[in-house]
Amino acid sequence: MWVNDQPKSKYALVMCASNGYLPGVNATINSMDYYGNKLDLHFIHDDILPEGYWDEIKKAKLNYRLVMQNFSSQFDKFIKLYPKLYPNVFQYWSYLRYWYMAQIKDDYDAVGLFDGDQILLNDITPWFELVSGTKYILAAQHIFHDFAAENYNEEIMNSVQPICNLPLIGDPKIWSEVYIHMCEREQTEHEADMDCFNKSTYLCGKWKDIIEVLDCQWNCGYVWRGTLRKLIIKSGKEFLIGVPNTFRVYAIHNKWWQEGFRNAHCAKNSPDKERMSINLDLIFGMYKKFNLEYKVKYDFLNL
Repeated sequence: MWVNDQPKSKYALVMCASNGYLPGVNATINSMDYYGNKLDLHFIHDDILPEGYWDEIKKAKLNYRLVMQNFSSQFDKFIKLYPKLYPNVFQYWSYLRYWYMAQIKDDYDAVGLFDGDQILLNDITPWFELVSGTKYILAAQHIFHDFAAENYNEEIMNSVQPICNLPLIGDPKIWSEVYIHMCEREQTEHEADMDCFNKSTYLCGKWKDIIEVLDCQWNCGYVWRGTLRKLIIKSGKEFLIGVPNTFRVYAIHNKWWQEGFRNAHCAKNSPDKERMSINLDLIFGMYKKFNLEYKVKYDFLNL
């Protein structure tokens, strides 16, 4: 474990990702500083990072506390507790992060989880303050898009398609019950983590304690259905906003730093390819800004 010299926060964000996701994680390492987030960031990473990256991390004078954990040191403890997990590297990475949040539950009032391919584009500290000391968890989406909470039951739980809930932000002392239940359940059910999360919240009696954050503010589906613009405020700070119902984007989800990924989705999934192409150019610009131009440099364009 390596920790920089900044004071500890009451809140923490956890990211667990291999080097293939580093353009997303590194962008968030930088953007957390840029947007003034008052959170600790725990990054569980590949044991061997790209050449020169440790030097970039150590020389950066970030304005928040960064905790670097190598994957194998955590995995050795994790797999001893859950030896029957489906033997797949992606499954290991996916579930270890929930277990890890339970391990740090006594250190923080609220803990959030980002995927490795999510980039933070705003100050999300208020979301942590909102759920701190409550029973609620914030999620990007929830299954109640399609079913009223009062009508939710085990039959529905077992029949619906999994959706992506990340980011999740909640009090780890309360939600660690669900996170541990997920790890135990995976040993017999071998489900994707999002499917398991939705089922575990029901089985732990907490499915009514999920608050859905506007999906457009976490900007997953909005990439296809909406229009993005860049906003530069008086201080010179840059944001992405959605229009015409103006809102600032809080996070972007998916591997939009990859040219082939952008082109494939633009070609196949957009009813308006020109508009989506503009959206993706703006998103790619943020990946370049927070990888190539800010404190911790990572040249993902020349790997």
